Amino acid sequence: MKLFQLLVVALCAGMLAISMTPLSARADGNANLRLYIKGADVAGVSITNTYEVVVIGADTGTWKYDYYLIGKNLTGASPIKGTPTTGNLTGTSFTASVTMPSITGQVELFVNISSTSAAAPTWQTILKKIEVVKPISLLCQVKNPTNTDMSKIPYKVYVDGVETDNSTLEVLSASSSVNVSSPWYVKDPAEGAHEAVYKFDVDGDGVYGSNGDLVVSFTFYTKDQHTNISLILTVVGALAALGIGFILIKRKNFK
Repeated sequence: MKLFQLLVVALCAGMLAISMTPLSARADGNANLRLYIKGADVAGVSITNTYEVVVIGADTGTWKYDYYLIGKNLTGASPIKGTPTTGNLTGTSFTASVTMPSITGQVELFVNISSTSAAAPTWQTILKKIEVVKPISLLCQVKNPTNTDMSKIPYKVYVDGVETDNSTLEVLSASSSVNVSSPWYVKDPAEGAHEAVYKFDVDGDGVYGSNGDLVVSFTFYTKDQHTNISLILTVVGALAALGIGFILIKRKNFK
């Protein structure tokens, strides 16, 4: 077996969290419809998120939709009220793609479903609150001391047992290292210790953390979240007081 060495460094870049809400229900209108919005209720500044809007009851007639963000400060946000995104409803759902403002705060996703095929205009609206925050950024520096090149390694990141990110490490050349950065989107994270876990599916079997894969975990701490939030991230291991842990992982033969 070969050795695969990971140098893991935890860095802080502000505050952010991810939270999924199954549906939202602030609705208004005169149509006999039920609307639901599925998606994250915490999002990062300037990032683009997608939300699934489910429409129940629009079985007959022609229905259209429009959606946009509303809030006190929408710098960099899109779409907004003056330039909404519009479309025709086909089926029972559609995807709303929105870009968050470049500053933190609360925004709302406004969705309107309307029809002019009835004797009188028929419509239904729904609003979903979204907290826009800055991220806690976890940075992993991965070193490959072997003579084997690797590529397209999918990975998932978990914080306190909840999946917060997934992506692919495109290239990890032999005898080189690469930084893997992952944001954690959270509003007012609980003060104290949190565990982050990176799982690299090296053998490509679709199971993260199985034999032959790379798994690394570390603990970081948040504190003083209500007064100029200060985040102290510490990797458990040698030199933990300096916020750096060196983790040597044994794994099966690289392919």
